[in-house]
Amino acid sequence: MGFFGDLLKREAKKLVSDIVGNALDSVTGSTSNNVNERRTTDNTSDVFSKIKHVVATEFTEYELRENVNSSELGGESGAASYTYGIYRNCAPVIMINVFTDRNEYKLKRYRLAKEAAEFSGVTYLRFFSHLPNEISYITERLKANM
Repeated sequence: MGFFGDLLKREAKKLVSDIVGNALDSVTGSTSNNVNERRTTDNTSDVFSKIKHVVATEFTEYELRENVNSSELGGESGAASYTYGIYRNCAPVIMINVFTDRNEYKLKRYRLAKEAAEFSGVTYLRFFSHLPNEISYITERLKANM
């Protein structure tokens, strides 16, 4: 019964987390998909375009690649791809995953991708689309990890 008890607890926690998240969204009058659009004062509206903007303007000596396969860093089969990879001289420097679901980062495929980057000595960063992710914040995180 231990395995099933743990499974039930995990599913119950996820259900409660989703309910609380939805309740908070309804109280604040927002949803996780458009919080960025209302909170931002920057000239871009979502974390995806903000990351592209920051790399293009602040880190011109770096290359930004989209949908980078984790096998490039030795990731196991079943590991998720990275949303972005930042490269310098064709060598990976930072791997980024952007999560649109609050709990998605907990999935095994993303843990495997994180482990592959860390094992390869490449910095791994996560951004969550339901958070503000101001351009200044993204810039500082990237500078601190370059």
